[in-house]
Amino acid sequence: MIKLQLSTCAVCLRTSADIVPHCGTKSASPSGFIIPLKSKLYYDETFITFISVFFLVHLSAISQEKPKPVPALFNANQPIPQEIIKATREFRERLLADPYRPAFHFCIPEGNGHPGDPNGAFYYNGRYHPGAIGSGNGDEGCFSGGAFVDDDGSAVLSYWMLWGAKGIGLAKSVDSDFNMWKKVGNNPVVQSTEWGITSMKDEMGRQIMWSWIFDDRPDSVINHWGWTGTYGLQRTLWLGSDGTLRMRPAKELENLRMNELSFSNIKVLSGKEQKLNKPDMELQELEITIQPGKAVRYGVKVCISDDGREETVIYYDNSDRKLKFDTRKSGLSFGRKIIEEAPLELKQDEPLVLKIYIDRSIVEVFANDKQAIARMVYPTLGGKGVKLFSEGGDIEVKTIKAWELSPSNTY
Repeated sequence: MIKLQLSTCAVCLRTSADIVPHCGTKSASPSGFIIPLKSKLYYDETFITFISVFFLVHLSAISQEKPKPVPALFNANQPIPQEIIKATREFRERLLADPYRPAFHFCIPEGNGHPGDPNGAFYYNGRYHPGAIGSGNGDEGCFSGGAFVDDDGSAVLSYWMLWGAKGIGLAKSVDSDFNMWKKVGNNPVVQSTEWGITSMKDEMGRQIMWSWIFDDRPDSVINHWGWTGTYGLQRTLWLGSDGTLRMRPAKELENLRMNELSFSNIKVLSGKEQKLNKPDMELQELEITIQPGKAVRYGVKVCISDDGREETVIYYDNSDRKLKFDTRKSGLSFGRKIIEEAPLELKQDEPLVLKIYIDRSIVEVFANDKQAIARMVYPTLGGKGVKLFSEGGDIEVKTIKAWELSPSNTY
């Protein structure tokens, strides 16, 4: 019998391991969390079943070592000691003080979550269930797979049995909350195959995807703050009329918006930067539409410190038709100092439309419903400045919308 590590509820806009009083539903496990996916979408498109091996499933912990048992700190039948209550409160206060702990992205409540890619997710009866199972019963690890709910109400989970090409194994839920699972006795059910199939639809027919964002803090920093493990924002996936993959943030995230600001018709000259005059916001969403003209590279700089030493740069490079994400100056200390890039084809005179989410240490960008990059960055100077820039030609920024976002994590 295997304990499922993660379960979610889609009733309210909270992300927490706690039971939320107004939610009226219980978190299904100690690592349970609640994900904001409740509002209806009104699309004309027909949502298709999209299967992709590019979003790998990781259904086990990264380490395949057997977990060491943790001794109980108190008897379940006795009152909780006051020192444990005090330590719990102090730990939550430490989490709240962490400058890099996201406020509206899902992050592990405590400890080393190392969630991996949340594949094997499924939707049932108003709840979204990302999941993780461990090794044993004929395999040494469980990667890449998918899940669905059978006609009898039980869930079936497929996964790639490690190590080597053993094949595809199955596990089946044995309780109504999908907390306990049992691997079938005749695994692997498909021999010598890698990469299980993954797909998840909700009741509105949407394909929902979560991504895993790597934590690049040193172990000493992770151990000090007491947690690691973060997911990207929920994405809806569909197939465009041109046969290419499309993606955008789930519409329910708009429920976090506050204090909208709007700007329009801003011209940025080649080789120049234009500061966006708006209040500093720690948690924010930006929606920027840029008409490029003949510019070669153009985009936006965010998390700019007052002295200019720190900045995270997001831009389109027309020379090689790629969306680029430059973190070389994102922080003065740790973090990946690279230019990450992803292919992005824009048609002649097609504007660049960027949706950027800033959540303390996370910067996540979506471009033209075609591409997305998410990265943890670690500013040390507290910069919240935003600037537009252009190289190789002038640009016209048609519209900018900015929202402060409400936190959804309780701590």
